[in-house]
Amino acid sequence: MNSGSHVRRCLGSVMVAGLMSLPILAADVAASAGAIVGLVTNASSSPVPRAMVIARKSDGSSIRATLSGSDGLYAFADLPAGSWSITAHVDGVPDASVSVTIAANAAARSDFVLTMPNAPTPAPAALAARLPNVPEALQAPDPAPAVDTVTPLANVPDIGWMNGNTRETTPIFDTKFFTPEIRFDTNYLQDFNNPADHTIVGSTEEFRSGEFQVEQVSLGGNFHWHNVQARFLSMLGLFAVTTPRNDASAGVGQWDLNGAYKYLSEANAGYHWDNVGHGLNVDAGIFVSYIGLFSYYNFDNWTYQPSFVSSNTPWFFNGLRIQYFPTATLNI
Repeated sequence: MNSGSHVRRCLGSVMVAGLMSLPILAADVAASAGAIVGLVTNASSSPVPRAMVIARKSDGSSIRATLSGSDGLYAFADLPAGSWSITAHVDGVPDASVSVTIAANAAARSDFVLTMPNAPTPAPAALAARLPNVPEALQAPDPAPAVDTVTPLANVPDIGWMNGNTRETTPIFDTKFFTPEIRFDTNYLQDFNNPADHTIVGSTEEFRSGEFQVEQVSLGGNFHWHNVQARFLSMLGLFAVTTPRNDASAGVGQWDLNGAYKYLSEANAGYHWDNVGHGLNVDAGIFVSYIGLFSYYNFDNWTYQPSFVSSNTPWFFNGLRIQYFPTATLNI
């Protein structure tokens, strides 16, 4: 016989109200009796109201039943001293039972946790406590402030659509330590002069005719840890060979400087100061030089490729770079 059918036979004579607090119960127990009180909750520590709690004396001489309140509290007062079995029952879920020894003139406590279907979702703090600890370097970066009056150019709308700037807004994957960057640029060109070797002459950005050319494949990103920053970006594709060939700034000395960095477009590191004006950056390494508002990376430009004159000026520089923002919109 299950708990529900057995209790329904006895409800007329054994149902008692037990929603008293523990101190009151302890004070009111009869000289030869004790009491028991407790909470019925689910796995997320939320109260389970109207759970049927059944108390059976081990020798079968007595049985009591009550319902938990809206706060999950149940109580039995004036239980004869002895060994009791306490069961919490809710239709459709497994019962929870415990054996308790009731002493005369004393109150005991027994809580129950039921596995409830569709239990409320745990609070974020409780859920976070159950999740494995994620290293700080792999955690998502903190969200930017709603109104940013410190970060340079943060209050300029749609700056990502300016010529020479990437149109990306939020990276797919980002952490407090590293923001990856992947660039893939391919196109198809046709020279109606139909060069026999498919070589296009007179352009510093377009190199092959009648082919789908892989212009640029770059892998890398930005490292950032507190105020330390670094950037690395590799360079593969036609850009890796043709642009260093056209950049006369590297053609000095007798060493092959033209090919020294042909597979590396950016590699620099430095430090950022927040409390100097609106920001001060000091970095050293390999940088991309901007010509006006044109970017070295064609994808960022409205016209795709910069002018022929601009492309024949140096695109790269090695050394120390200092950037100072006296205001949020002025960069020196």
